[in-house]
Amino acid sequence: MKNRQGQWIQMENSLSQELFCGTGQPTIYIKPCEMILSKVKHYNGTFKTDCKLVLGRNDRVVYSNVFSEFVDEKIFSFNDTEDL
Repeated sequence: MKNRQGQWIQMENSLSQELFCGTGQPTIYIKPCEMILSKVKHYNGTFKTDCKLVLGRNDRVVYSNVFSEFVDEKIFSFNDTEDL
């Protein structure tokens, strides 16, 4: 998510950091014109911000399209800033 200063903030640990993959597969290959559908946690609040998902691990990541979410700005005080 982006905070009010426009910095991307990592809100949660990735599943790979938790040593968990929802598919049980070590690698998923996406062909041209294919897509991944994913569920995301929704937040509640009045601050409209940009969000994106980071898929992959280590130095091999893909970013989702940006989508909007409304959050409580207090959520940013509980997370460290991390460039995505």
